[in-house]
Amino acid sequence: MISMNTETILFFILLAVAGLLSVASILLLNFVLVVFSSIMILLAVITYKLWYVFDALMFKHTSLVEIFDGYELSRDRSTAIRRIGERVSSSAVAALGVGKEVGVLEKHAIENVVAHVSYPFKFVMQVERLNIEKMTDVLHTRRSMKEIELSRLDTGSGKHVLRANQLKRELEQLEQDIKAISSGETPVRLVYYIMTSAVSDTFYDAEERAKSQIRELGSQFDALLKSKSKVLSGDDLLQALKMDSEMVLR
Repeated sequence: MISMNTETILFFILLAVAGLLSVASILLLNFVLVVFSSIMILLAVITYKLWYVFDALMFKHTSLVEIFDGYELSRDRSTAIRRIGERVSSSAVAALGVGKEVGVLEKHAIENVVAHVSYPFKFVMQVERLNIEKMTDVLHTRRSMKEIELSRLDTGSGKHVLRANQLKRELEQLEQDIKAISSGETPVRLVYYIMTSAVSDTFYDAEERAKSQIRELGSQFDALLKSKSKVLSGDDLLQALKMDSEMVLR
């Protein structure tokens, strides 16, 4: 494998060429040289940021990019693959309830999903701490918007009484949430993930099976939660796998 210093060397070579072209364009007042200089700078940035992809495709002759612990990230970055002896294992992860607050799932609900699939999967419930400052800003913004809406309602005719009462209840809840955070309470939320893996003799088959499994599992849980799942890829997939490996008790 070519040394990782190669990306830095190429980066500075391209920048040096861009610098020379820039100087020449200024001295010669040549617009074409300015364009070429801009192209060199763009190529330098692309080379530096995406060198790991070039290295995998051009020098390792593979569509996979190694990330950690023997895992490699597939070309579409939606599965992580590694060899186990002579066989290949592919892993995929999806986040559940995207864009929606999801409550605690009952045991029988999970058992119902298990009964309908024939492959291994892991259900992960993670407690995430929310950014207090950001959460406070969001709550204040919601309160202001509801106060404005309430002030614009014409309740004299009785036409908007129900909506007005609903807004008042929502404002009371927002006030309680703001006071709870101000008193030192740490806001948290439950985040659900599903993880699955497939083992095969080839990279392609393992990857395709893992993709199929995570899509099927996502559909099962979407129906259960009445929400939408999201298959993780790239950095999000990497972080989920790292989190899972670090949380295993030894």
